[in-house]
Amino acid sequence: MEPGSQRLFQPGKTCVANSICPRLIDYIVIVGSRPSTSSKRRRIPTQNGVASAEGGLFNNAPPGGLISHPELLRRYPNENHRDFELPRDVVYFCQPEGAVSYTGSGFHQLRKRNLFNEATSFVFMLTEKDTAKVRYGVTLSFFLSLGAKHKEQQPPNSPTVITNNTTIEQQKQRQHHKHSSSGSAHLISLCLLSHHPFLSAFRDLMHLFRHLADCCNYRANLDESLPRDAVWTVLAGHWPQGMSIPMPVMQELRQLETWLFTLLSSPVPVPGNTKLLLEVLPSDMMPTPLEFALPDYTRFSLVDFPLHLPLELLGVEAVMQILAAIMLEYKVVLQSRNYNAVSICVMALVAMLYPLEYMFPVIPLLPAFMPSAEQLLLAPTPFIIGLPASFFHFKGIQIPSDVLLADLDTNRLIMPSDQSVRIPQFPEYEAAILREEFLRAMGKHPTEGHELLENGIVNSTIDGDEIDWPNVFANFSEHTRTIRLYPRPVVALQVDSFLRSRGQNNEFISELCKTQAVEYFAECSLCPPNETYVRIQTGVISPEQIGDKAKWFSDSLMPVHFNAYPYGSTLSEAIFLSRIDKSENLLERNNSENIDDDAESEFATTATSSDLESVGSVETGGAWSPFRSRSPLNLDISKPLSDACDIYQAPNRLELPKSESKMSIDSSDISSCRSSPLSVVDSEADFARLAQNLALKRNAKGDFTFANSGHATDEETTTVCENSSSILTNDSTTSLPLNGSQSN
Repeated sequence: MEPGSQRLFQPGKTCVANSICPRLIDYIVIVGSRPSTSSKRRRIPTQNGVASAEGGLFNNAPPGGLISHPELLRRYPNENHRDFELPRDVVYFCQPEGAVSYTGSGFHQLRKRNLFNEATSFVFMLTEKDTAKVRYGVTLSFFLSLGAKHKEQQPPNSPTVITNNTTIEQQKQRQHHKHSSSGSAHLISLCLLSHHPFLSAFRDLMHLFRHLADCCNYRANLDESLPRDAVWTVLAGHWPQGMSIPMPVMQELRQLETWLFTLLSSPVPVPGNTKLLLEVLPSDMMPTPLEFALPDYTRFSLVDFPLHLPLELLGVEAVMQILAAIMLEYKVVLQSRNYNAVSICVMALVAMLYPLEYMFPVIPLLPAFMPSAEQLLLAPTPFIIGLPASFFHFKGIQIPSDVLLADLDTNRLIMPSDQSVRIPQFPEYEAAILREEFLRAMGKHPTEGHELLENGIVNSTIDGDEIDWPNVFANFSEHTRTIRLYPRPVVALQVDSFLRSRGQNNEFISELCKTQAVEYFAECSLCPPNETYVRIQTGVISPEQIGDKAKWFSDSLMPVHFNAYPYGSTLSEAIFLSRIDKSENLLERNNSENIDDDAESEFATTATSSDLESVGSVETGGAWSPFRSRSPLNLDISKPLSDACDIYQAPNRLELPKSESKMSIDSSDISSCRSSPLSVVDSEADFARLAQNLALKRNAKGDFTFANSGHATDEETTTVCENSSSILTNDSTTSLPLNGSQSN
């Protein structure tokens, strides 16, 4: 075997999947603080005169905020899945340094710095203690202006008549004064939990969720008789207790929650067989659907994050020292004010270990506000943990003496203070090759066959996924002995024989042979759960054959179309209305010279002049008021507010048709039978009956017909049934079981 043919540091990691979750998305939650916790809030601790809790989200957030324990404000779906209950600690992972809020001068500073229009996202991982299953969380956090005084209720027959521009300007000034005197800002987090690492697409979905909620909130605010920001106030759990929710607000919430439940019904693509084309908006607004595809066991596991980020933040030499410490099972901690940077770096370092698998706890982001979280740093076992920069200051503890600390903000590597902890380095020859490949992956080193430009940049686009990294375990399998196969394989590594086969004795290799990762790798080498490194040994190195990204293999997969945009929904109209108003407000601000900039900006979020003139005018009659028709307040504040949960159908299995021919399964017509927010089909039985009537059948010629069309045929047909998220064949069904076995 040639040196380098077996890549020890290869993007990806071993995926021992005992089961494949059929759900694309497990939960969507909203996290923040409730008004009832105001008495439990305290000032944000400062470090060197700088507030620490906001730094992980917004670097320019003002000091003087209040902090409290984050709480679950809303969850979708309301019931737990049998195979995965919503963890109670998820609120701390969504807001690692607590739920932050601002009032008074802090609120004015947030508005002055335009932080209400900003949002930040980050990733975390939840590992089940008993089964070691990993779930991914993608969080989008932003500040929301809540707590403004509600508008006074107008009598039904006493409309507000606006006769001239002076009245409009007076109402603008009163509105601005009211918002400035009573507003408060709260940190709100939207979080998506899933078994599958589609991190980029999930982040886009959370941004879309926030945008849709903003548009629904804006459309509800067009009626000045409604409370300001009513939709967000209800979603965030800040609606006054005992006060019923106006029906227009309930209609907007029903639209939004219907979209969420339809999205939660999305199936997951079958690795190596199908790809999911998810339509979350009408095709005229979003022509290209979101594509989801999972690689099979002959390819690297999906890595949907920048693998080079540790190299960019810490440098090549520091990353090589950290990798050596991880492989030799030392305790490693990374910290940063940027939540996303520290979590991505931890996951990237673990992914680089392939085909080795890290056998100890990996926590990409450990919340500082989680009770007793510091106890994990005192564990006797090795670990890799990512921390917010304020963790040690917040907990009031020192860095453990046996921990290697990497500070991503200062690009520093702090070695363990315990003199007995000494980390051997890579063998010189392999280290030189690895260093060269790291530099080439970052585009900072010329390579053979590439022309170097005058500015020192290589005249070639280098794909980091195609970089060949060296190994120190060449010919490893020649020095193993199988002791038994059943009930569990036991494979012994002939350490002395292996070390003698190395050209030069090295302390790093000697220590590496004693690790649990090598022992586990020897056992798994008999029947690898991921065969990519085996294919590489045989000379298969093309990204099209072993790459993990969908761009390398999605063309050969069977497309499954799923329409997550509910039939009859008016969310697209809300988006269109919001865009038009933003354009009008921009023109109005450019042409106006007599209105204060801050007052105009604040007023633009509630209503325009044309809106005020139309609301309650004499021509409209003014006899109808939305407060006449109200929906009772849901006492359980974490539950969905509307009855849209009736349309939620969680996928429960993965199935494939008997034919392996490539075809397109279009579920847009099936999902169109879902109830719109104003549909009269409300019960679960009605939806099941409607789905059965609209079931599609495919004959041998590939033509689709309705099941109730009355054209009987003896040809073999395949029914596409979205309720069970499966494809059923009349004669037989080839099912992909949940134990993760592959079907060829």
